[in-house]
Amino acid sequence: MPLILGPGVLDYVRAAPRVRPASKQVIANLPVIVIMEEALKKLGEDVDCYICKEDLVVGDKMQELPCRHFRPSSIPWLCGGDFNEFLWESEKSGGSQVLYNRPQYLATFLNMAELSDLHFHGSPFTWRGRRNGELVEERLDRALSNQSWQECWPNTMVIHGTVIGSDHCPLIIQREPKRASGKRPFRFQSVWVKEVECVNLVEQCWAKPVGGTVLGRWTARINDCRTQLQRWSRRKFKMRQHEIEQLTCQLGELQLNWGDHEEEINTKSRMLDQLMAQEESVWKQRSRIKWLQDGDANTKFFHQSTMQRRRRNQVLKLKDEDGRWEERPHRIKQLVDNYFIHLFTSMGNRSWGSVLEHVPTSMTASMNTNLLAPISDDEIRDVVMQMDGFKAPGPDGFSGVFYHKFWEPIRREVHALVRLLDSDEISLGNINATHVVLIPKVPHPEEVSQFRPISLCNFSYKILAKVLANRLKPLLQHIISPMQNAFVGGRQIQDNIGVAHELFHFLKLRKARCRFEMGIKLDMQKAYDRVEWDFLDAVMEKMGFNSRWRKLVMG
Repeated sequence: MPLILGPGVLDYVRAAPRVRPASKQVIANLPVIVIMEEALKKLGEDVDCYICKEDLVVGDKMQELPCRHFRPSSIPWLCGGDFNEFLWESEKSGGSQVLYNRPQYLATFLNMAELSDLHFHGSPFTWRGRRNGELVEERLDRALSNQSWQECWPNTMVIHGTVIGSDHCPLIIQREPKRASGKRPFRFQSVWVKEVECVNLVEQCWAKPVGGTVLGRWTARINDCRTQLQRWSRRKFKMRQHEIEQLTCQLGELQLNWGDHEEEINTKSRMLDQLMAQEESVWKQRSRIKWLQDGDANTKFFHQSTMQRRRRNQVLKLKDEDGRWEERPHRIKQLVDNYFIHLFTSMGNRSWGSVLEHVPTSMTASMNTNLLAPISDDEIRDVVMQMDGFKAPGPDGFSGVFYHKFWEPIRREVHALVRLLDSDEISLGNINATHVVLIPKVPHPEEVSQFRPISLCNFSYKILAKVLANRLKPLLQHIISPMQNAFVGGRQIQDNIGVAHELFHFLKLRKARCRFEMGIKLDMQKAYDRVEWDFLDAVMEKMGFNSRWRKLVMG
């Protein structure tokens, strides 16, 4: 049963299951109390509800709330309603300009109360009105919670409902929104490399005699290693959180008489430190935090970052082609499938002759020779070690950490796999399989077009692609137009921004002298996704790339 919070009030829900009977403290006699009371009865848990007067959440009075009515606590808190203020400039559209030095009452309130914003689905604004005839939209209503709430109900979702009979939209808060269930994919955890059992298991898997082709052997070893690691990890780490709690309790009892149990305390402290380090490593890998260096324990920070990212990435509703909201999971899947099938469908073979006339032949015989030179063992190893070990893995579940740690046991098979590039015939099979994930391009996407598709490749495939990319990289300066500054080493995209600024300045001067010129801005939607493979092959042929190199790229 979701909580439905109306506009004009600040509602507090303080959940303390099995601690005391449900109670309700009413600070203002408002109609929303009836709605809250009926909703809370259906939660099936003991809940305290605080309803605050509307004038308590206006301006600097908001800062008095943490001191008057509650303080930061380990008890789960959820707070929602109309705060009559927005946090960011992007949360307002229309009306007067946002002042950079405006009072930040809401931000101060969040810091004092130790609350964080819950991400939402639906319209980016919750209030609409007209000021001097102009439509103004703002996000004045929001739901906030502390870390304890997010740990108890990590999937809490806020939906901006349909506006009915008010200038505010209701906030629909679901603690456990319906999610499409599926098999959890295998993911190699970086913490495993510190376990002796894991090291022995991997070495045994890769030491087994396996026959067949290079690709066949590689696939068999990867699948066997994944199966063995799954079984081992379930057995090894299933009770880790229980062990942490148990050791903490035991240490508390032993430390009451430190002198008699000093050696045992030191032993259990080391065991607890090891388990806590494992827990931190797991959540750090899941959180995708790249900027924080190793230091003090940050398990709660990584856990909270992971929960926030998961809530932000959930897709509970999308608009269809006619602008209607779709919330049914199977319809959302259909919308996504239909959009990207249409986007990636080839338009068929065409004649590129007139276009290719303007493409110069820039490749020389020596360049092609360097591209197709035999691949050395050192080159392969350098490629593996260059790549980030913590990037999201592909369908096989093995990240770069696995390759870095277990390079010696697996290097012979990796060498054999990469040297398939030296053969005339290469078929990558399952190695070329990918997971396609959708990354939001805007904070709160409403349509499929507002997502960016990203392919998560197997690390083994990345090794092959990186070998080719490293060969090609030194030649880019010679084969790419000097006007193209993005994605080329030694060039700055800011140069193009400076040129564009000068061009617009030139156009303004011409206009002032009644000598008109025209500039055309082209916005090619999904430009990289729409490149046709036959066009890419035709361009490489015209530029002078060897047919064998073209075959490797096209494969």
